[in-house]
Amino acid sequence: MMRSFSINSSDSELYSMPNDSLSSCSSSAFIKGLPQTNTSSTHLMTSIGLTTSNNSSSNSPMTPSSPNLSSTDLSSNMSINNSTNTNPSSSIKKNNFYVNQQRKAKFVVILMGLPATGKSTIASQLIEYLKSSSFYANTSLEPPFNCSSPFDTSKLRYEIYNAGNVRRNLSHNTLYELKNKSFENNNNHSNYSDVFDPKNSLQKENFARITLHNLLDDIDADKVDFAIFDATNSTTKRRHYVLRQLSSYNLNPYSNFIISPIVLEIKCNHPNFIKFNIHNKSFNKDYFDKPYNFSVTDFSKRLKTYRSQYSPFKQIEFDSYIEATTNVRSLYTPPDEFLNVYHGCAYFSIVNLGIENSSDFNLKHFYKDCPNEPKFIVNLISSFTKNYNHLFGKHYFNIVNEFFNTNINMEKQEKLSVLDKIINKDYLHSILT
Repeated sequence: MMRSFSINSSDSELYSMPNDSLSSCSSSAFIKGLPQTNTSSTHLMTSIGLTTSNNSSSNSPMTPSSPNLSSTDLSSNMSINNSTNTNPSSSIKKNNFYVNQQRKAKFVVILMGLPATGKSTIASQLIEYLKSSSFYANTSLEPPFNCSSPFDTSKLRYEIYNAGNVRRNLSHNTLYELKNKSFENNNNHSNYSDVFDPKNSLQKENFARITLHNLLDDIDADKVDFAIFDATNSTTKRRHYVLRQLSSYNLNPYSNFIISPIVLEIKCNHPNFIKFNIHNKSFNKDYFDKPYNFSVTDFSKRLKTYRSQYSPFKQIEFDSYIEATTNVRSLYTPPDEFLNVYHGCAYFSIVNLGIENSSDFNLKHFYKDCPNEPKFIVNLISSFTKNYNHLFGKHYFNIVNEFFNTNINMEKQEKLSVLDKIINKDYLHSILT
């Protein structure tokens, strides 16, 4: 059954809250924040003036089909009203509440980090690592994900959901609305309207929400087993929203799977890494037809804006999520009759290509009835982060060194001069302190 995923009617209030206001949120606040209204990605696109190629609601995969659970549902004997008059397959009825007990595991990696830290590159490397890591566990277990052998990660279906690509594909422009296509005067860009200006933050958030909802639609349709949500997710309120959506999916008895969220934070504070990443960004789809000087200048402004809004991940976020989901589980049944709606969650980080050890703050939590496959996948990701420098970081470090120290021809020298002028000590100090 194709389904849509809800967006809380109070999201506008969420996004108007101060950045750190959610860092001390209680579990009850998290539960109350679970989505209660049914708004599809199509509605989201309409709300920000976007159109899709298919306007027929009957043919759209985002057409609402079944309601999501709200905190009201949870507190009122967990009853649900479904207009289809059919119960989920392989389900049982508890207090008038149908729950599929045979839902298998899916995984969502929530990338987190400022622009130009290497998130997208590391996302691809993580998939490469998992595809090449054909590990096996207890063969007496039922093979997950339709794999020929249990825990054969090479057979999983992986997908990266990049919010920037969604923005470029759905917006009526790319990075800007171009009023004057002449770039002869690189100092005159008054004809552009910056999508990344703080005053346009709601539009940017809507693109992220559409991306997340596309991800959830594909998971529920069993098109992907391991999804990576590639966005900055650099504010506490954004991460809170994402985790609420994943919890809402797990709590919906008509969802087909159980999602384990893994936050993967990518940090970069090495000056040459930052310069090199900004240099590479100047050739992406936002800037491929723009002058180099303009591209570097513009992206550096974007990075500075993100940095001013950045909220580091704190353990209280993790603890609040654990407490909230534990409290929700306790509403179901006595311990010997637990309904399996959560498997576990984790937080990992990679700092400066893994040169700096960040494993002291890595966090994992598995619920007592968690099956083996989520534990295995999470531990495999843990191994990836701990060994990242050896696996991929050293090679990238050599590429950066080569860029700054070898084959300095006239064209490269001009680009290095631009980088040194714009990404200077004052700029680096402003984004690193």
